[in-house]
Amino acid sequence: LQDELASAKATRSQQEAQLARLSASTAPDGSSVTSARQSLDRAKEDYTRTDERTAAAVDEAKAALASAQTARDEAAKALEELESQTDPAPTEEELAAARGALEEAETALSGAKQAVESAETSREDSMLSAKRSVENAESSLAQANEAYSQAQASASLTAQSNAAEAEALRLEKEKNDEKIDLLTSLVEAGGLVSAPRDALLTVCTVEQGQPCPEGECLQLAKEDSEMLVQFTLPAEQAEKITTGLSVTVTQGSASAEAAVRTVETDEEKETGLVTAVLDETAVGFKAGTAQAELVFSRTAYDLCLPVSALRQDSQGSYVLAVEETQNAFGLSLTALRVPVTVKEVDSDGQYAAVEGSISGGVIVSSNRAVSPGASVRTEE
Repeated sequence: LQDELASAKATRSQQEAQLARLSASTAPDGSSVTSARQSLDRAKEDYTRTDERTAAAVDEAKAALASAQTARDEAAKALEELESQTDPAPTEEELAAARGALEEAETALSGAKQAVESAETSREDSMLSAKRSVENAESSLAQANEAYSQAQASASLTAQSNAAEAEALRLEKEKNDEKIDLLTSLVEAGGLVSAPRDALLTVCTVEQGQPCPEGECLQLAKEDSEMLVQFTLPAEQAEKITTGLSVTVTQGSASAEAAVRTVETDEEKETGLVTAVLDETAVGFKAGTAQAELVFSRTAYDLCLPVSALRQDSQGSYVLAVEETQNAFGLSLTALRVPVTVKEVDSDGQYAAVEGSISGGVIVSSNRAVSPGASVRTEE
């Protein structure tokens, strides 16, 4: 018993470890998506800053160009005015100074133009690089999202599989826990098997002092356990039994109702195994044989007909009764429509209980179509 108990406890430790593993979260890591989104945000910020910075540089260069153009125009105008002056006439030194100022202004204007071109070129290159960085970041984010979606789908399947496996493992663990409880109580009792309350000894194939062999040698009814009734029937009869059908079980002076729980059909043996549960208030029963009585219907009907006699039209259910009429040619038979109400159909679908004013014979079958009012003949 101690060896069995130790083995059961080791099994429980393994089961608990497996349950912990199966219960662990399978959610995918979303850090790559977060990182890719942050990279895209930074790339967009860099793009905006580059746009603002290069635009400002171009504007500044253009402003310098406009200033240089103004300075050159003013220098040219000053030289022109000086050259046209006659009273007094300008000196060579004044003319040389004016021409030098114009050259310097034109040199500055040329430099300003080159600065504008350089600023615009630099802006185009910087904006292209920033745009590519944004596109690369967007592509990386799309890839990260796709990978995350695939990981989520895989994690969902894994979670479903783990949940199913964990549920099966929990059931196994419950049985093992029951075994541990039983073995613990047996070890504490020194191996003595006793019932915690008044119980039924259902099976005993061992004598006092004899070691229990392998297999079921001793069985006691558990507290609050269900009392089951099982019996077999021919398959054609078992097929008529439905879940919940009441079975009257009698054993000696004890009698109680049991509800059908399952019906299992063995096609090879052409039999059906019926399992029913006795009511909780049932007393006086013990393991062994008993009698079971099933009643499919306790209702008595005045009129039952083969289902083949029933017909249906827009007005409801009816049958065709045979009416005798005397005419000049003798006795004739006419199909008469008689409305009926179907009360119940047996489980085989062969007979039906009906209500209606039927007198005389009813047409069950014919070798051709028959409608109300048609003349018919009967075969002997």
